[in-house]
Amino acid sequence: MLFFKFFGIFVIILQWNDLCTISTNRIMKNWIIKTLLTAVSVVFIAWLLPGITVEAGFISAIFVAIVLSLLNSTLKPILVVLTLPATILSLGLFMWVINAFIVMMADWWLGGFMVNNFWWALLFSALLSVVTSFLNKTFLPQQKTDNFTFTNKRTVIDNNVQVSQKGEKITIENGKKTIIIDKN
Repeated sequence: MLFFKFFGIFVIILQWNDLCTISTNRIMKNWIIKTLLTAVSVVFIAWLLPGITVEAGFISAIFVAIVLSLLNSTLKPILVVLTLPATILSLGLFMWVINAFIVMMADWWLGGFMVNNFWWALLFSALLSVVTSFLNKTFLPQQKTDNFTFTNKRTVIDNNVQVSQKGEKITIENGKKTIIIDKN
């Protein structure tokens, strides 16, 4: 039954893909990829650490990744603001405690994810950040940036971007958009 619920959510996400604009589409795809990579990290770290248990395999790890994502985007900023004096006094080391608390909250919310104690949560959060950042750097497409330089009253073309300067105005064109910057 849980599989069908997950499959239904996945189908909705795929159909949502057709309704989104290009930028929202890219953001949604990156979020899905990051969530799946975090789930892979959760399974690997649970296999590595005896104090962390993920029952029901990869589907449970996907739910752990989603809950961690939600807690990191909603609860963590509130905790950071509330514990700012402790974070400043500890020179930022209290952020480790906040991360471990977020993992313990995910353990409390989810039935298939168990953390034995605070120290396992602390080690799990540290390993999760290292493994997930490595996987994101490896598997996520990197955004291409356009590099160009300004020369005095010349047109420079680099990576399909044309930059020209006429008097007090700088014009930047890439075929789709034109940006005009007034120096004043």
